[in-house]
Amino acid sequence: MGHFLEFFSLGLVSMCLLWKGVRCVHEEYKIHAPDTVSVQEGLCVIIPCNFTYDTKVASSGSPLYGYWYEEGRWTEERPAVATNNNMKPIKNYARGRFNLSEEVENGNCSLIIRDAKETDEKKYYFRMEKKSGPKFSYIRPKYVQPFVNVTKLENPKIQMPGNLRAGHQVNITCIAPESCALKRPHVSWKGLPDQVKTGTRVTQANNFKDHISVFSFIPSAADDGQELTCQVTYGEEGRDPLYRNETVYLNVSYAPQKLRINAEVIRSNTSLQNYTNHVRLTVEECDTVVLRCEMEGNPLPIVTWQKIPQSSRFNETLDDELRLTNVTMQDEGEYECQAQNTEGSASVTFRLYVTSRGAWSPTVINGVIVGLVVIGVIMLIVAAILMYKKCEREGKVVIDMQSYTEQKRICSINSPVAKECNSIGRNQEEGKNVSQAQEKMGKGTDEIYSEPDSVNYVSVIFIPREPHQKVTSENPPTEYAEVKKSQSSDFARSQADI
Repeated sequence: MGHFLEFFSLGLVSMCLLWKGVRCVHEEYKIHAPDTVSVQEGLCVIIPCNFTYDTKVASSGSPLYGYWYEEGRWTEERPAVATNNNMKPIKNYARGRFNLSEEVENGNCSLIIRDAKETDEKKYYFRMEKKSGPKFSYIRPKYVQPFVNVTKLENPKIQMPGNLRAGHQVNITCIAPESCALKRPHVSWKGLPDQVKTGTRVTQANNFKDHISVFSFIPSAADDGQELTCQVTYGEEGRDPLYRNETVYLNVSYAPQKLRINAEVIRSNTSLQNYTNHVRLTVEECDTVVLRCEMEGNPLPIVTWQKIPQSSRFNETLDDELRLTNVTMQDEGEYECQAQNTEGSASVTFRLYVTSRGAWSPTVINGVIVGLVVIGVIMLIVAAILMYKKCEREGKVVIDMQSYTEQKRICSINSPVAKECNSIGRNQEEGKNVSQAQEKMGKGTDEIYSEPDSVNYVSVIFIPREPHQKVTSENPPTEYAEVKKSQSSDFARSQADI
């Protein structure tokens, strides 16, 4: 019955065409779809479509099937690329990627293509079949056969204002190709703090859809030259997502900063010395001094040198480098480096000291003073140590002499004891003790006389031998001497009288 109705419909059309002067149109069979749709590889696209058919010849209770075919002549055995009829064979390359709308009964013939491939680029047409009713293919010239244009997947595009200024808020836009809801793009920013606003979609005049995300932030001087990346992820994690990204380098304008002066001194003997980040320097006459002003700034600052106070040998200079050849005393003073660009200005000063050739520089003079102070301190410490040692030695000598003198005095006062002392003197062992005392006394006197500023006096007391004492080689005569140190000249004279 279905084939009969289809044949009957075609017959009517043929009759209309054969009827001369009458133009016959199937007003009931219409389709609305775009002529062309574009999709990027790996993404998905929806071909919007609506159709109508002659419901008068269709049974309301029978199912309605829709089919999408590649362009070409339709045959019953030809496989479709998408359909809602489970009994119809499907092309292998389209299986799982091409899907027909689920609302065919409502006249929705939209086609969804997922994970588009280059081989999908071709024309497609739609066919409807009503069981126990009409069957119609929308392939005649008057009906639209959408063409699917497949292009390479592009990276997102970043748009920003022409000039980023430090301290001024700016909006940076990332535009990514739109995709269907099955692979909706997700945008993220990398390289700077996360301040991404919600992405919005816009429809362009050519019916392409773009996904837009706006990044808003306040750049600083530290952001100049930094990377900013917009990354787009198509699809969900774990389901073969696609990644595309775009990176730009930020060009942030900021005022000059971090000014510093590096100096180079060429001595008259051709020696070279470099000084990094100095604010003052001492040179000699006839030296050559090169001052270099370094800074950071965007755009590149213009550098101006000027001398304070002004000198007849120096005029204002526009250059990063200032060269002073064969410096003289007139070149001594303060030099200012001023850097300026469209965002502001900054300056730094440098003090130059010039000394006569052969004269000591302040640095050398300070070194000499410090050296003399150190030497003086060392000498004071050495003198204190020597004084302490001297006093310690003199105290020991006086104690030994006083002990010996007291012992002799006791012997001379007590007669019996004196004899015993004399006999003791004859004893070899005791004589050795006396000799040791004399030796100590002799050393003491040497130490006393070693001091040129002190006056010392010596008194000698002789104790005569007893007449009846017989002198032998074994008992040699022994004489005893007492040495006293006196602090008075009167005592010395009295001892001399004795």
